Amino acid sequence: LPRRTMECAPKQLGLALLDPAVADTSDVIRKKGFLSLAEVEEVKAAADHLREHGPEDNGEGAANFRGAVDTLYMQQHGFFRKVLPDIHRRICGLVAEVDRDHWGMLEDAEEEVCAGINARTVEFHEYGVHARRICGKHYDAGSLITVDLMLSDTSAFAGGGFFTHVQDASPERGAPTADIRKGPHAFEQGDALVFVSHKHHSVAPVTRGSRSVLVLEFWEGSECRGAHRCMDPECG
Repeated sequence: LPRRTMECAPKQLGLALLDPAVADTSDVIRKKGFLSLAEVEEVKAAADHLREHGPEDNGEGAANFRGAVDTLYMQQHGFFRKVLPDIHRRICGLVAEVDRDHWGMLEDAEEEVCAGINARTVEFHEYGVHARRICGKHYDAGSLITVDLMLSDTSAFAGGGFFTHVQDASPERGAPTADIRKGPHAFEQGDALVFVSHKHHSVAPVTRGSRSVLVLEFWEGSECRGAHRCMDPECG
């Protein structure tokens, strides 16, 4: 991909961030059945445990989490890596493999994925009638590569399609004139969707049932251990 960069809120340590207009031209890479059904259940069980007992297993519950409308930050205190080390390792390998085969964004990185290119956030999202219902068009500013993992059986909900967006530029003025929505992208239980973080994307309203996904953003920075989306790559 061309290396046009842009200014973002988080400061950068070295690797370039793509201008969203460039990122929007990149493909979403689907890894069908990346997680087995047993692994999907492991992730769900870990999320339930974190909600109930907290990252230190002290019964205090997850920090900053009060209900299904909230984001459950599974990276807090190293919980996800500690409880699901094999899945964490496989996701790191997936990011490295997909980037090497499709984008080359990390080719100038001095360290490997999960040893310098780390998980900025590991988020459990639930969509549904009694949870969040929609995720509007956005991009994951300041991150390099995002991985979405479908945890729900897609027969258990209606709506909730994953879409990406590109701008239709006017040839006369060279200015964006319309947003073109692409999708919904195929996304079944256990699948991983890997994409450049600055690519615009959205989730359509869930009209029935419940849709659960795990979202990881990778950046050139410390592995975040707080119950939030870090803005400083050196915060740890």
